[in-house]
Amino acid sequence: ASQPPPSKVTQGCVFADHLITLLEHELTVNRTSENTATLRRVQESGVNLFYHLVEFYNEDASLCPPTKQLLTTCIEKLGQLFISGEEAEGPRLLRTILERPNLGGVLGPHFTPVAGGASKFLEMYQTVVDLSTGSNADLCFVLLSKFDVGSWLNYRRPRLSERSTFIDLVSKALCNIGLNPEDDKLILHELFRNHFRLALLHDFPEHYGEVLGAVLKGSEGQNLSLDVWRDLLGALSGRSKTAAPIHPTKVREEVR
Repeated sequence: ASQPPPSKVTQGCVFADHLITLLEHELTVNRTSENTATLRRVQESGVNLFYHLVEFYNEDASLCPPTKQLLTTCIEKLGQLFISGEEAEGPRLLRTILERPNLGGVLGPHFTPVAGGASKFLEMYQTVVDLSTGSNADLCFVLLSKFDVGSWLNYRRPRLSERSTFIDLVSKALCNIGLNPEDDKLILHELFRNHFRLALLHDFPEHYGEVLGAVLKGSEGQNLSLDVWRDLLGALSGRSKTAAPIHPTKVREEVR
């Protein structure tokens, strides 16, 4: 039979759970009463505890099931309460994930870049674009999939210049992946293509010239997949994403 966890682990679980419950209560009470000063202190305490536990989550801890369970449960709860959806927390969490890529699955769900302002959103997107050139495609996918570009464009309403910067970043990412994306980069390529399409169609035809120019430039250097042309022509013709792909010959004819 399996051995029960050491008493110190059990006590630690009870204490941590009680502490998080108290923080959650204080958070709710002070949000309701709009007590800003106390709310700020509670928020800081929750964030500090979150990163304190993340620091403790090392290889030794992950090999001990009770400790692993305690840390993942506490990190999950604190992340939901104090990290997710908080404008100021995105950049720090992203840095932590890049420093501890093995915790991408644990920390990734709390990464909400759309909660921040446009400048922070673009800075974090730039970081993930740079990451996409490396070998850790799985981590890059976890992070990239958290960028809700549709919500950012429609509800955050970035300025024209900020949308242009975003188009440049997506274009750079697509060119980095290249003419014939490697198998492990295909899912990233698809996400970047979808972001490109969303930027093109937002306030259309505001960015049509920029997108077309970026596609032509990428194609001139043979750095851009033909799928990007298919997306462009499909978007302009109102084709749904699930429609049958346009044949390469047809793409070339329409481009001409």
